[in-house]
Amino acid sequence: MSFGLAERISEVLKEKGLSQKDFAKLLNKRESEVSKWLTGRHNFTTKTISLIEATLDCKLIEIVHK
Repeated sequence: MSFGLAERISEVLKEKGLSQKDFAKLLNKRESEVSKWLTGRHNFTTKTISLIEATLDCKLIEIVHK
């Protein structure tokens, strides 16, 4: 799932014309931390996912209620 999230974040950044550096600045994070996220090896927390979704105004994951 982490690889999928990293891929989705990269897609959104590309759609919005944002660099990894721009994204890091928006989140007030170090570029090295964002770089780690985008490798797909980071274990995202729900808090981080929510922050990214709010910052990029996008959905990264969808919860389906049955």
